[in-house]
Amino acid sequence: MKKLISISFIVIVIILSSLFSSAIAAPNISCPQGFVRITKYIMVNINGALCQYRVDLCVQCPAGTNPVPFTVKLAAFTPDPINCGFDPSQAKDSIMKIVTDPNWIQANLSGDCFAGWGPCPQNVITVVGVTPLCCKKIKYKDDHNNTKVIYSACYDEGCSCQQDIAICWNPQTQEFDKIYGPFYREPMGCQLACENLPEIPDEQIPEPSEEEPFPESACFGLESPCK
Repeated sequence: MKKLISISFIVIVIILSSLFSSAIAAPNISCPQGFVRITKYIMVNINGALCQYRVDLCVQCPAGTNPVPFTVKLAAFTPDPINCGFDPSQAKDSIMKIVTDPNWIQANLSGDCFAGWGPCPQNVITVVGVTPLCCKKIKYKDDHNNTKVIYSACYDEGCSCQQDIAICWNPQTQEFDKIYGPFYREPMGCQLACENLPEIPDEQIPEPSEEEPFPESACFGLESPCK
């Protein structure tokens, strides 16, 4: 009887070990010093079609008597749990419109690093939306052994597309006052070689393996309001 119990225990351990070994965590998305990484699930609407995206943001929180601009930087995005076939450039732009909206910020970021909006006109907060000009694809296996592809921003060259949005709460209209600035490159006039490279098909990226759990493509260009 004891021998049967021991054998059963060993079999269970082997099964559990195989299950855990096949589940590989998603790639780690890092943020620059001074930024907080925040992951949110966002419903994206493209021409009336809806798709949920897992979005990684790097947020520089306003704090102190002379707060830095409230910076919301797109770090990575991927459709989740299913790939809806959306154009990645359209999805990227839609995500940025959502995450720089004051209502979304109030509902989703206030608990992480944001105290709230002040009344106009003395308490205007500038939200800086930062989007990549290029992305790379990263493949990995999820907990169900399904192959996933993440679009990860290529900021290594220090060139991005930005927009400044001045926001405050208008107590008279009980609405937000928003002034959208033009899109611009930061640093001004910067260019990236990858902007002219086409998107790499998923099939050309190696499949994840134990030796290389996160194979990735080279950086390629996305459509951008800064182009």
